Parts: sequence; structure tokens; C-alpha cells
Amino acid sequence: MLPTFVWPTLYQWGLLACYGLLAGLAAICLMYATRRAPVSVVAPTQYSQMLWAIAFGYLLFHDDLDWPMAVGIALILGAGLFTLVREEQVSRWWRRTKIV
Repeated sequence: MLPTFVWPTLYQWGLLACYGLLAGLAAICLMYATRRAPVSVVAPTQYSQMLWAIAFGYLLFHDDLDWPMAVGIALILGAGLFTLVREEQVSRWWRRTKIV
């Protein structure tokens, strides 16, 4: 064990349980989304996770964004947006999709 390890309090266990339930619910919602829409539509929304991770890393842990990280992020986000635009031009899914 780690020498400075401290067991979570009951309140923290409750927060961990809520996080687990919300993560499970999010996974179920993502599965339903992929059943109702093409993967090329659902997958680009996952790229927002990277932006949230950067924001939380900066705000909570004071992580700085360096150049190699920024280039990698730009490449990944650019590829996702390219796929989204290309699939829309090929299949015109946006015009056929009925958003409730």
C-alpha cells in the first residue's frame, strides 16, 4: 500500500458510487445513440472529452498546454471533423436525421 493512503470517507464513497452510476448511464445512452444514428455521427461527439480533459486538467491540476500536446489535439480533432464533414457530403445523413 502507499504510505500516505487514506480510505475515502462515507461521503466520498457516495460520490464515487454516483460517479459510477452516471458513467454507466452515459455508456448506455451512447449505445442507444449508436443504434439510432450512424457511427460517423456519434463518434465525433466523443472528441469533446478531450476538450473537457484539458479544461479540468488546467483548472483542477494547473496543467499547462504545451506545443506537442496542442499539435496532437489539433490533429485528432481535425481528423474527427474531417470525417464528420466527409460523411455528411457522401450520405447526407444530416438532412435525413430527425432530431426529436
